[in-house]
Amino acid sequence: MFKKMFEKKSGSKPPEFKEPQMDPKTEALIHAIRERSKEDPLVGAKLGGKEIFQRLLDGMKNEKGVHIESLLCALGALAGYSCQANLRAQALAKGMSETAAFQIIATK
Repeated sequence: MFKKMFEKKSGSKPPEFKEPQMDPKTEALIHAIRERSKEDPLVGAKLGGKEIFQRLLDGMKNEKGVHIESLLCALGALAGYSCQANLRAQALAKGMSETAAFQIIATK
């Protein structure tokens, strides 16, 4: 079974890359962000932050409301991860090791 899945077929060409189709709402949003970014370069980040906050708020809501400590913990975890991801990307862009910006401390 696996042989059929992974064997190369003679004379076969690799599949062509096709640009993914976006729905009209997404296209309109991207166009609006590009236009507004001329005035405010952080408009995409601001809109993304608001969207993440709203989705977390909606997802964590129950009959009692939202447990604020849990919401703040989730937001803090996302913020910390995004900071690390940015540092890793900057290091790779400079040709350095992905972990070059971090001080790693270990104990016995």
